[in-house]
This record gives sequence, structure tokens and C-alpha cells, in this order.
Amino acid sequence: MNDNVSILALVCILFCCLQNIVRKQYSMKYQMGIFGFNAISSFFAMWIFVIVSGEIVWSREYLLYSLLYAFFCSVTGVANFLAITQGSLAITTLVIAYSLVIPTLYGILILKEEIGMLQYMGVVLLLISLYLVRGKDEAVQKNKMTFRWIIYVSIAFVGNGMCAVVQQWQQGVFGGKYDSSFMVVALAVSTIIMFVIACFTEKRSLVMVFKNGSIYAGLFGICNGMVNFLLLMIITVSASSVAFPVLSAGQLVGVFLISCLLYKEKFIPRQIVGFACGIMTLILLNI
Repeated sequence: MNDNVSILALVCILFCCLQNIVRKQYSMKYQMGIFGFNAISSFFAMWIFVIVSGEIVWSREYLLYSLLYAFFCSVTGVANFLAITQGSLAITTLVIAYSLVIPTLYGILILKEEIGMLQYMGVVLLLISLYLVRGKDEAVQKNKMTFRWIIYVSIAFVGNGMCAVVQQWQQGVFGGKYDSSFMVVALAVSTIIMFVIACFTEKRSLVMVFKNGSIYAGLFGICNGMVNFLLLMIITVSASSVAFPVLSAGQLVGVFLISCLLYKEKFIPRQIVGFACGIMTLILLNI
């Protein structure tokens, strides 16, 4: 990465960490209004693309991709929120970061990209890392993996990976021509989906979310919009095999430090080794 791309990557990592802090703070204070929260955050994220793009091109060509992204984005947002309320911020972030395996497999199986020895080593490290970060010891009872957490984090894992696949797919088809427009429509659809569901399932908490939680949701949406905007900029000027592992590893390190310093989450030595293996996994799978 050249200096300009490195700066963009650092800013992107900063916004990644900030959005995790905001979501964790909201989940600690208000364990309700999930759909309302995601509706507001998607709305604010959408306006980031409206403001920075300058011009929105409306076309049926990218509509299918926007609808697919909206679906996976909505599912990921809800599942990720629930996973954080049920378990460790750092471990949740680590597992969801593994979703880079999905676009990697997409490249291998669909785009027929070759996989080398380093990628196989990455898969082995992935399995080792997942084993090491498990939370069954009494010393880390607070971070114990519940059945609900496993379900939520698995859904978020698949959804986040598919978001990356859809982004790569539409970029491959249109050559980046509709990047901002594609995201505006996708986030607008996601906003509508989340708001409609909230109206039917969160009638009692919806007013609270708009009154007290909109600041958190708005901040999260701004951070999320900036992350996606910067990511699209980075992958247009840098190889994704370099950009994704740098961003993911940087986010993992940042969130791990935040979990330890801000939320006082306790990790035993084998879990710390597991996080280190996780960072190596992300790098090796994308070299």
C-alpha cells in the first residue's frame, strides 16, 4: 500500500472501531429496539453516500445487487447486534471477521482463482484460532459462548461475508460505475425493511429508540457509511488481497484493545494466542 492508501486504511479502521464502541454502548444501555436502531443507522449511512457521491445514477441494472445487499446487510446488522448483547465484543468481532473466508471461497470456486500453500495454512490457523478463543473456562465465564450467541454470530458471519461477495460481484459486472448509487439504493431499502419490521414488532420500544437511542444509531450509521465508502475507495486503487487483511487485522487489534481497556473483558493466555492466530489467518487467506 502507498502512503495515501495507508492513510485511508487507518481512517477506515478507526471508524470500524468507533462503530463497534457505539453499538456496544447502546446494547449495554438499551437491550431493545434492534430493528429501530438498524433502521436509523441505515438511514444515516445512506446519506453518507448521497453527500460524498455528488450524483446518484438511477438504473435498473444494479437494482438486483442493491436488493441482495440490503437483505444481507439487514440480517447482519440484527444478528451482530444480538451477538454483542449475548457475549464478548472482541470474540464476536473476531468470528465475524472470519467472514472474509466467504468472498475468498467465491474467488476460488466461482472466479477460479488459484489457492496456494499459504491459504491452506490460513485454514488450519482458522480452526486452531476458533478452538483457542472458546470461552468455557471459569476464568472467562463472562465470555462464555451460549447457544444463542453461536446462532447469532453464525448468521452475522454468513451475512457479512455475502455483503462482501455482492459488492465484489457488482463491481466485477459494472466496473465500479454504480458503486455509490448501488449503496444508496441498498441502504434505503434496508432502512425501509428495518422500519416496517420495527413498526410491527417494536411498537413499545420504537418511540424510545427515536427519542433516546437515535444518537447512538445515527453515530453508528455515520461510522458504518464511512467504513463502506472508504472500503470502496481502497479496493479500487489497491488489491483486495492486500486491503482486506490489513483492514480486518487492524480492526481486530483495535477492538481487542478496546475490549480489554474500555470494557475490562478478561482473556486468558490461550485466548490471546487465539486472537494472534486469527490475525495471521486473515492475512494468509488473502495473500
